[in-house]
Amino acid sequence: ASTLLASNITYTPKDSTWKVNNVEAAIDSLKLSKTSDNYSTEEKVVGTWIDGKPLYQKIIISNQELKHATSYQITSEGNVETLFKAEHIRSYVSKESAWYYGEYNVGGNDYIHILPSVQNGNISIYVLSAKQSLTNSMFLLNINSS
Repeated sequence: ASTLLASNITYTPKDSTWKVNNVEAAIDSLKLSKTSDNYSTEEKVVGTWIDGKPLYQKIIISNQELKHATSYQITSEGNVETLFKAEHIRSYVSKESAWYYGEYNVGGNDYIHILPSVQNGNISIYVLSAKQSLTNSMFLLNINSS
């Protein structure tokens, strides 16, 4: 049986899947803006690094088709010094007509993982996914910019 956690968000324990019908409405219903994760596409200051520079957090939405064992550049500003946190928030798998959330892993043959890195001031991700391809992917980033 599925559990309705909040408006627009359903969790199914049997296969550990999350379904969100409307991301913006779901974020509003959970009041995520009041947590440390602000879920904004604009850079927001969330702290200070040891050198006194601000730490920023932002959401990146990638419309690229992401395929298994391939690297993709997801930012282009060229000003990222350090990446502190990168999380896969969600991706759509058109072959299954389904959304997948977080570091998804069900058994050995069904998974979505990202490996982030900073290259020339931009953030790239290396995608490991048993899914054919991912689209409309959303990533949460915590960064220190120059």
